[in-house]
Parts: sequence; C-alpha cells; structure tokens
Amino acid sequence: MARSPDAPRRWPVRRRVAAAGLLAALVVLGATAAMLLADRGDRTAGTAATGTAAIGGPFALAAADGRTVTDQDLLGRPFLIFFGFASCPDVCPATLATVGTALEALTGHERIEALFVTLDPERDTPETAGQYAAAFHPDIIGLGGTRAQIDDAASAYRVYSARVPLEDSALGYTIDHSAFVYLMGADGTYRQHFSHAAAASEITQAVLAELER
Repeated sequence: MARSPDAPRRWPVRRRVAAAGLLAALVVLGATAAMLLADRGDRTAGTAATGTAAIGGPFALAAADGRTVTDQDLLGRPFLIFFGFASCPDVCPATLATVGTALEALTGHERIEALFVTLDPERDTPETAGQYAAAFHPDIIGLGGTRAQIDDAASAYRVYSARVPLEDSALGYTIDHSAFVYLMGADGTYRQHFSHAAAASEITQAVLAELER
C-alpha cells in the first residue's frame, strides 16, 4: 500500500537507535572536553581563586625546638605552608625566598604563620629544616618528623613527591615534588595557592585580603 504524501515519515528502528547513540556520545564528549579545559585552566594559572578544594587537614610535625606543631595550633590565624627539602637545588630556595620577601612587606601586626615542611626526613631533621627555613626569613618555621608524619601531612595537602636516584652525585638522590605555596584560612581551610613562579607581591596581597576577611 502506498504511503500518503501527508503521512509522517518514520526512521527505521536501527537508524533511530544509532542517532540516539551518536547524540549521547556527543554529549559525553562535550562534557569531558569542558572538564579538561577547566582543569587545564586551574593547573596553568599562577594562583587559584578562593574555593573549597580538599586541601589541608590534620597533621603533627616536629619543630627545631622539640615542640610538636599540629594543625590545631594554627587555628585562629591564616598561615602559609610549603613542602620541599633542604638539598633542593633551585625551586625550594627560590620559593622560600619569595615567601620571605612577601613576609617582609607585612607590618608587625599583619604577621602570619609561614611553615616549611621537609619531604626528606631521612636527611632533614627538624633542626635542619628549621635552620634552612630561617635562612630565608626568621618567621618561616621549618618542620620535620618521621616518614609517616611527613607522608600524612603531604597527603593532606595533596603534595606529590617521588625519590629520584642520582647515580653520579654524592647526594645519592633528589626528590621530585609539586611546588605550591598554600594560603590557609584562620579556620584551617584552603583559600588559595601560588606556583613557585608567583611574585612576592601576589602572596602579600592575598595575605592582606585574608586578614581583612
């Protein structure tokens, strides 16, 4: 029987299924692309905007004077925290120098805590970490501890680190690690982070803004 010219035309079932599958695939691809672009933007920015990232948490580390410093001791005031190691040849000293310069721009009543946590407890004692940090600014507190304590703190702050052998060096090994300075709020929550290439003025301005909250 011939189809009337005015009768609605229907796609075969196979074509309808294929079209629906193609549409679903395009939606998934579009969402994936959007997430990748957003993630790329976050990772390439010098600083990250204030947010609720799952960064920070409980830690207990040892200071050079023998006292234990915990996350609870820091509640009530903002603080900066950076993870590295004393034998680091470039990124760590450059970053700590930037943090020191940022602290210099603050007045006495604007001072906040600044912490350096070693990722190399096998070589950096709390005393070593303390002396190393203080060389960049007397207000930067160096912290160490056991391997387990360091790993727990690094995990809380989502810090990547890996031991890399150096066969032709007296050091024996180095540590590949992420190099972000984190600004944490007075309530211990993440506020912002800075790459090792950030300017000291960026950190100073962010600290002042946090103190005004």
